[in-house]
Amino acid sequence: MFDLGADGASDLLIYSLLFVALVIGWFLGKLERRNERIAPAAPISREYFQGINLLLNDKRDEAVDVLLKTLEVNNESVDTYLVMGSLFRQRGEVERAIRTHQDLLARPSLGRDQQSGVRLELARDYLKAGLLDRAERLLKELVEENGAHTKTSLALLLGIFEQQKEWQSAVDVALALRSKGDDALSVAIAHYYCELAEQAKKVGDTAEARGCLRKALDLDKKCVRARLLEAGLEEKSGNSVAAIKAYQLSIRQDPRYLTEALAPLERCYQVTGNDREYLKYLFECLDVHPSASLVIALSKSVARLEGVKAAVFVLMEYLKKRPSVKVLDVLIDYQVRELEYREPQPSGADRNSSSEYARGPSADLEIAPSMFEHLRVLKEFTSRVVERRSLYRCEHCGYEGRSLYWRCPACHRWGTIAPIQGLDGE
Repeated sequence: MFDLGADGASDLLIYSLLFVALVIGWFLGKLERRNERIAPAAPISREYFQGINLLLNDKRDEAVDVLLKTLEVNNESVDTYLVMGSLFRQRGEVERAIRTHQDLLARPSLGRDQQSGVRLELARDYLKAGLLDRAERLLKELVEENGAHTKTSLALLLGIFEQQKEWQSAVDVALALRSKGDDALSVAIAHYYCELAEQAKKVGDTAEARGCLRKALDLDKKCVRARLLEAGLEEKSGNSVAAIKAYQLSIRQDPRYLTEALAPLERCYQVTGNDREYLKYLFECLDVHPSASLVIALSKSVARLEGVKAAVFVLMEYLKKRPSVKVLDVLIDYQVRELEYREPQPSGADRNSSSEYARGPSADLEIAPSMFEHLRVLKEFTSRVVERRSLYRCEHCGYEGRSLYWRCPACHRWGTIAPIQGLDGE
């Protein structure tokens, strides 16, 4: 007995299926000729028996090539060719898949619909081989013909334009697909316009960028990326008040992405000199959309305006309600800093806060010096956890990473990656 192993058994099964398909195709062709009384069936050729002999002697690749040459191209055998070419492509034998489909296209007996199907498969071969220009040319021809494969060809073209970052072409193709009933593409098209807006922004064409963002929001009113880019344009133009409103609108629209708005929002408030208004806004957000990043930003603002002890109290009150490693790490950092530096607390009106978080026992909060080393060890641990954890997760495929991608690198869907929530997230 021979032990073929899992891979050997799999290969044998695949080639056996190919052989069966070839045999069926040959007999179907013979039967069709008999039924149509066109001509008597030709005798089985010497090459056919040669192919069977090669297959039995475990020379599977050579056997398939020989048997292909003996298989007459007709309505039934075309499907066999297509199946074989697809199997070659899936196994990574792209050159053989291309040769198979090119050989099939060279047969004058193919009908128009059959030729279109073979060209579509050849385009898939070129895509697999990375020959994007050849694939694009074939797919454009199929789209122009407006046949049975138009929608599939448009979808493959869209993938090419996304890969090459040809966003205007992607918009045109996606709109054509959308007109055929694929309404889910609205989200993707909105992101294409965002990509075009970013390109325009890089070259200083603010008017073009604004126009692209308007189109994005017309297609997807919930596109938080467009809102953030819109706010960024206002900030860059020096319109801090308008930028503040735009950043706040993005937070109301999708609070999950407030992590992307907090830092620029703080900059804009500082430019306008409204630190107290910023602090008030953060407290309002915390009541409605509590998150780790939000309370950390709030603690920093409180520390700056009212002192470290008040910031510590804010964090401790939050942790009582929503445990978070990220918040705990910042809390320990404040405690260590307080023990190391003993920063003086503001006096007078600055110590009086309108917020309930900044009032209470914060002034009496003390940590025994003997706990200093323990806090440093704990701080080292929480810092490592925070530094190594993923920040974002795709809601469709589960991909995780530390950077925000508007298009998931794994499943290639648009707008599915968001900040991670929970104990180790927001």
